[in-house]
Amino acid sequence: MDDLIRAALLDMAKHSPDAATVRAGTNARMRQLRQRRAVLAVAGVAAVASATPLVVRDRPQAGPTSGSLLPPAFPDLPVGPGNVGVAIRHHPTWLPDGFVESARQAVLSAQPTYTAREWSAPGDHPESTVAPRISVSHQSAASPWHPRRSDRQGKKVTVNGADGLAWSDGDDVELEWPSADGGFLRVSLHAVRPGLATARRIAESVVADDVTIMECALAFGWLPPDLVGSAILARSTTDGSGRPSVSAWNQELMLTGGRLWIMCGTATDQWELDSRGRAATVRGLPGRVNPDGDELWVRLPDGRHLLASTQRGAVPFARLVKVMEHIRLGPLPNVAWIGSR
Repeated sequence: MDDLIRAALLDMAKHSPDAATVRAGTNARMRQLRQRRAVLAVAGVAAVASATPLVVRDRPQAGPTSGSLLPPAFPDLPVGPGNVGVAIRHHPTWLPDGFVESARQAVLSAQPTYTAREWSAPGDHPESTVAPRISVSHQSAASPWHPRRSDRQGKKVTVNGADGLAWSDGDDVELEWPSADGGFLRVSLHAVRPGLATARRIAESVVADDVTIMECALAFGWLPPDLVGSAILARSTTDGSGRPSVSAWNQELMLTGGRLWIMCGTATDQWELDSRGRAATVRGLPGRVNPDGDELWVRLPDGRHLLASTQRGAVPFARLVKVMEHIRLGPLPNVAWIGSR
């Protein structure tokens, strides 16, 4: 689908009076599209929107690639003043070699309906692709993020004696099974071989966790009335370059369905905006707004970048500005876990 979108936009660029400008804008939008799609895929929005069922292909599955046990989990640092810490209560004790932690996410709630940790394989990956990725998540039965699959025709598997289901489609594999609290756990793989065998090995290693925290330093100070009460997903992640680094990280807030998206961190830079954007004053600082009026960017005095984005028409520009003006920023969160096993 990305290739089709790119081809259509580039065809328009060739017939534009200023093809170079349009092409630059196209590349910026494609980077944004891939970044959003990666977030939405992990959060389950893309999977819910797709009407195509995933089917496990009938072919022999080799054993999982070489891997190793993860070191014992140590308590995370205390949450900074004013920040929110959400417990992530499950983690794997085995992963394939070469994968390091690159993201944590959780619904902001006293009883979160969705939490997840993600590992990626560092390396040089084509800009048009998503790096090999592993996600282990826990959802309650009522989670709006990555809800239980509606197609129950996956391959039947067992995970430590519990009945589960697995699906596979190209580079993507999902395996889910019930958790002791009435919810369910899911292992999701992208571009990991062999997919199903590796997913099952990871699933069988998942244990309870009482020390891992997803710390969030962002909060909405104001939302449009029609968005008040929406489930908010918080995410801490590295910059997506394929080489996780504590020096290049973002924190994100996303409303259900991706209607409103906030990013803040050292990896959220001005290049995210279309080069045709115009200057604007944001939070009393020089910033930029893209031509469609659905993205705002500003660099904060402490060096962090702040970006607000909405689907076209979901939040009018004047309200997007007000959201941006009222974002509450806490002290820098703990991201020392990025790049570790």
